[in-house]
Amino acid sequence: MKIKITLKHFFLVILFLTNLSIYTLAQKMPADVVKTKSTKAEVIGLEKSELTTKDITQNRDLTKYEQGGYFDCRSWAPEEDDRGECNEKKIRDFIWLHWTEKKRGYIRVTRNSVDAQSTSHIFIEPNNSGKWRAVWRIVRLHAIPELSNQITEVETLFQVERVENKQKKDDWTIVLKNSKSVIIYKIP
Repeated sequence: MKIKITLKHFFLVILFLTNLSIYTLAQKMPADVVKTKSTKAEVIGLEKSELTTKDITQNRDLTKYEQGGYFDCRSWAPEEDDRGECNEKKIRDFIWLHWTEKKRGYIRVTRNSVDAQSTSHIFIEPNNSGKWRAVWRIVRLHAIPELSNQITEVETLFQVERVENKQKKDDWTIVLKNSKSVIIYKIP
């Protein structure tokens, strides 16, 4: 028995699976643990697939921030694309150095999936009361229109910790945590 699948059916299956995966992720990350806020934005594409918006810096004076650069960590890109560097260790080291030395830093990282692309803009800085934090703003494009052209604000991260790998010498990870000590992100 042969099953004929049309292009329309294929896209409906993809849409269903995408919605299922979004539901599954929501189940794993309940709103009371990780707080994010998304707002519509006019997304601007830069060189090497970097995404930004007119107000991504929220009036920060970037001359006060050491620039960590841009990292193109897309898992897929057309062959003709001039891919940039993706170096997780450099990203990790930049964040760790600026956190431990209490130096302002700004770094950008682009990632993608089969139906979406995003650039994370990460600011290491003190807040108004002098407490150090990492502000993580994500500019998103998505195949599903309702999820596209957005800035997602990840809740403020107030802890960055180094975790040593006990099996491998000189191998470590950093974990970024919110004010309740919940791990929001890990960088190998």
